Amino acid sequence: LRGENPYSITVTQDIQMGMYGRLARPDEDQAAYAYPLYTAFTIAPLVGLPYAQAQAFWMALLIFAAVGGALVLARLNRIVLKPFMLAAVLSGVLVFYPTVRGVFLGQFALVSFFCIVLALWSVEVNADVLAGVLLALATIKPQPAIFLVPVVLVWAIQHRRAKILIGAVGMLAMLIGLGM
Repeated sequence: LRGENPYSITVTQDIQMGMYGRLARPDEDQAAYAYPLYTAFTIAPLVGLPYAQAQAFWMALLIFAAVGGALVLARLNRIVLKPFMLAAVLSGVLVFYPTVRGVFLGQFALVSFFCIVLALWSVEVNADVLAGVLLALATIKPQPAIFLVPVVLVWAIQHRRAKILIGAVGMLAMLIGLGM
């Protein structure tokens, strides 16, 4: 909103003051912005809201991403979820420690997970450009995607599914370009 560089020391200090009420000590997490610049597009629709509302919407989105990802994974694995099994899967996802922690901390990893799972589903249904776009979007949190995305892209090249590569490279170039 202020047009500042999110990687600057000034912004890092503002984040520290917001999180800790003081500047971080050298032995603490510095709370510096550590994501690709285009990650900001993910939360851009929320920046005009009061913090409590933005946080509530973000947490709801993360829950949707975790539950949706689990349901898509079940579909990918051809698991038929009858009502009892569906309830068990949904309950399991919602009480799974990494999910709960990810929601409470507002982790982009859950969105990245959802994008990866949707990309794999897109590969299965031959929606190759969409698969590539989703793989690029999954890099908003690089750690979950850093190894998987290149493997899928190499697989796509080996299987002559260039549209996956085109979608991924095109979307990533667009995200980086818009971020600049």
